[in-house]
Amino acid sequence: MIYGYVRVSTKDQNEARQVVALNEYGVNRIIVEKQSGKVFDRPKYRKLKKASRRYKMRKRVLTGKGMSSF
Repeated sequence: MIYGYVRVSTKDQNEARQVVALNEYGVNRIIVEKQSGKVFDRPKYRKLKKASRRYKMRKRVLTGKGMSSF
């Protein structure tokens, strides 16, 4: 399973472009969070990191000004 994380800063912003990009990449599970980027301690991001350790995921795909992985 491939997990992806999408974040937009405000509730008015649309995450659709990022979701489409992740779907094209083959991401099965997309986590969307609408919260400022100033605070890196975000609940859904923490949940994704915890799951990645629990299931020993080798790769996580993120979106932002382009796509990157770590």
